[in-house]
Amino acid sequence: MSNQDDKQIRIGGRSLAISGNVKQDWFIGWSPDYDSLAAEGPWEEWVRLAWAILSEDNKRRPSTHFHNQPQR
Repeated sequence: MSNQDDKQIRIGGRSLAISGNVKQDWFIGWSPDYDSLAAEGPWEEWVRLAWAILSEDNKRRPSTHFHNQPQR
C-alpha cells in the first residue's frame, strides 16, 4: 500500500510500514496498528514490506531499459 501527498509517504501494510518525507528522502519504520515507532512482526510481514519498498523504488527510477542497449 502506498499513500502519498506533497510531503509524506507511507509504504507497507498494517503491521509494518515506513513513513517519511519525500522531499528529504528520509524514512523511518513504524507500526500503523499501534501507531508506534517500534515496528515488529513476523518474517512474512518484513518480506511484504521489502517488496513494497522495491516496488516503490522501481516507480521512482527513470526507465533505463532502452538507454542501456548496445549499439549495433
